[in-house]
Amino acid sequence: MPELTSAKIEEIKEKIEDIFTTDMEVEDYTGDTVPSIDDLPDSNKGLLITNCSILFVDIRSSTQLSDRSQAKSMAKIYRAFARAMSMCIYACGGSVRQIAGDRVMGVFVDDELESAVNKAIDTGRAILTVVEHIFNPLCKSNINNKTIQCGVGIDSGRVLTTSVGIEHDNDDSRDLVWAGKIANIASKHTDLAESGEIFVTKRFFNKLPVASKTDKDGNDIWNHYFRIKGNSIFEGYGIINYFSNCIYEGTADAAKDSLHISIAERLEENQVDGINEGQVITNIVEGVKKQTQDLLDSFETVINREYLVKEKESAYTEREKSLTVRERAIAQKESSLRDKEKQIALAVENSKNNAIYEVKLNFFKDNIDSYPLSECLLMINELKKLGEKIRKDSLTVTKEIWYWKLIRYFVQKKEFSIASNLIFEQLTNENYLVFPQADYIVTVIQHLGLEKQYLEAVKYRVETNTPKGDKLLELRNICRKLGVEHHIQKLLS
Repeated sequence: MPELTSAKIEEIKEKIEDIFTTDMEVEDYTGDTVPSIDDLPDSNKGLLITNCSILFVDIRSSTQLSDRSQAKSMAKIYRAFARAMSMCIYACGGSVRQIAGDRVMGVFVDDELESAVNKAIDTGRAILTVVEHIFNPLCKSNINNKTIQCGVGIDSGRVLTTSVGIEHDNDDSRDLVWAGKIANIASKHTDLAESGEIFVTKRFFNKLPVASKTDKDGNDIWNHYFRIKGNSIFEGYGIINYFSNCIYEGTADAAKDSLHISIAERLEENQVDGINEGQVITNIVEGVKKQTQDLLDSFETVINREYLVKEKESAYTEREKSLTVRERAIAQKESSLRDKEKQIALAVENSKNNAIYEVKLNFFKDNIDSYPLSECLLMINELKKLGEKIRKDSLTVTKEIWYWKLIRYFVQKKEFSIASNLIFEQLTNENYLVFPQADYIVTVIQHLGLEKQYLEAVKYRVETNTPKGDKLLELRNICRKLGVEHHIQKLLS
């Protein structure tokens, strides 16, 4: 019976130690086809590809699709999807280097006829074309009326590839890994892509030829976005239903126009009570962009510096000295990266809370009269809790909502006790007065019989922080209507 023995443990230890203590040999890759597992031996050797584009594609909401479908149907969908995506990648000059469930990875390198960037964007267009015009019609007619949507993410830059895995008793688990940020970021952009969208990084977009960025009239066809995933913000360019040119052959202009669906039209499905949630998020992100961009740039500089340090490590000849220096350098870098991550997380969280507070505050002020009483009280409480997160006390939040709006609202709702609390709070604590109509204050004070208390509050305010002339006239007018003007006539003159 197979089992893990002491001898096998020792063998595993020796293999791991050999990998960790052997210098990594890196060579520049000069070929015009994507490297395969046969190009790299089972050793600490890697190939550095300078101009590489990486594309990922996967099915949107595949988990929900699986929950509603039989296993046999899903198996057919996955097999057909992986086959179709792989054929699109190969047809456009790329190579498939990973298939994981409903996600397919394509890798592209420059050759003498075409750049990796052009190959990748042509593949993205081919994928959307095949899914919309071939895959879905066949799937719908053969697999219980089902269709799918997919998203495509692409990045471009430098990447290091090396082999992992082993061959054991005719069982080959070897594969290539793609070390470097572009594979990871391309995958993240795939997660952030809308249904039917190609979402690419800024550096990939900058490498695209003009013909891939504009229509026949020279108008931009891509949209610039900042999207949030967790506590990270990703900048990129997106386009929906960007089909291959072959799909338009023989198609009338009107029909061509119907094949393009703008991002704004697709996001209308997410509107709630007239508010576009996607637009709100875009506005929030735009607000924090400037503050976080410098931190993100610094973080990328740290990553680049780490790569340069690792390249220099191969120059050390003494193993013990090399290991000691490497361990210290790694510890320092990890500490620095943790500090940077904390700074970015704090900055993003604070900026996000500020933006959310401002959006909700302004919307509430503009629409307060349409709120039922219970929802209004909940909204005020929510704004005060948000204010605490950004170091605003309760009085400051109430001031920014505007006392005069709140007093008017609660008088109209006949909530005189709440209105009176706000009247006395403003009169006692505010550095300036912005009165509602005097009749609202008179109505509240007379209804509750608080003329004496109001008189004392006015006296305190005038004696401690004399208001300007127009405010004194307003106070005098209110006291006159309350019948108490004669008690403080000298103060108000």
